[in-house]
Formats: sequence, structure tokens, C-alpha cells
Amino acid sequence: MSTIEVIPELRVKPGEATSAMRAHARRYVPYLVFAFCFSLYFLPFVRLLLQQLTDEGTLLEGAVRIVHGQLLGRDFFEVVGPGTFY
Repeated sequence: MSTIEVIPELRVKPGEATSAMRAHARRYVPYLVFAFCFSLYFLPFVRLLLQQLTDEGTLLEGAVRIVHGQLLGRDFFEVVGPGTFY
């Protein structure tokens, strides 16, 4: 059994759209509009998630403090992984 026999909507001339195909396509429009609006709304917040919260200056400053004898957690605090300043 071929695909054309199973799905009668596919038995159309090339370039000719049936009302069933249009209705099928219209069903996805609200979802596409929602996804587009959702993306536009959260686009400014993506910048906050992707930016680095520390830079090289903070890391170097912590390393210099360690070299001068200060201890992480007692003399200064920075939210970084273990061993970053050593």
C-alpha cells in the first residue's frame, strides 16, 4: 500500500493546497506566536545567564592576597571553586 492510498490529502496537483492542509498549518500558528513572544520576553535575561560573573582581575587579586599570606574564607571571601587562587 503506498502513501498516496493511505493519506488522501496527498493526492493533489503540485502547488495546489487543500483546505485540510491549510487547517493543519493554521493549527500551529498560536504555538509559533507564543514561542516568538516568549523568546522576545526572555531575551534580555539570557545576557545575565551567559555573562561571566568574575573576570581575570578578581582572580588575580585573590591570588595576590593568597601570596601575601591571607586565607580564603578567613581574610577574604569569593564565590569560586576550590583551588582557584592556588
